[in-house]
Amino acid sequence: MATDDPIAARRLLRAQVADLATGVGLAIRTARRLNVPVEPGVRDGRTALTRWVALIDELLGEATS
Repeated sequence: MATDDPIAARRLLRAQVADLATGVGLAIRTARRLNVPVEPGVRDGRTALTRWVALIDELLGEATS
């Protein structure tokens, strides 16, 4: 991990959170196709991850300007 470079660390965090949001979205779609119930908070969790990505994007924008 790039602990010496805060910009690289933030970029890595952004990529990881974006991957999590994508994975949750895919899991929700798969569960629906298989008629498997999805807990009520799961969709909200994905939305929170997506908002977190936007926040990290703002931080990266401030750090690189």
